[in-house]
Amino acid sequence: MMLMGQSDLPCFVGGRELLRTLKERLFPGGKRLDAADARRHCDGLIAESLNNWRTRCYDNFQYCVQGIL
Repeated sequence: MMLMGQSDLPCFVGGRELLRTLKERLFPGGKRLDAADARRHCDGLIAESLNNWRTRCYDNFQYCVQGIL
């Protein structure tokens, strides 16, 4: 779908490079993770995002857009 019929959708523009990066996100390390490895991977992503300036900026943006602040 991404390569053939949906090039009119901005989220699908990118062709093979898009597919490669999507596959990297779905299969970290190039393989399917078992439950324990998936849990460790997710915990690592969360730890990496804590107090990250990009995360804080995005959260602040969402608070403003949603009228929370």
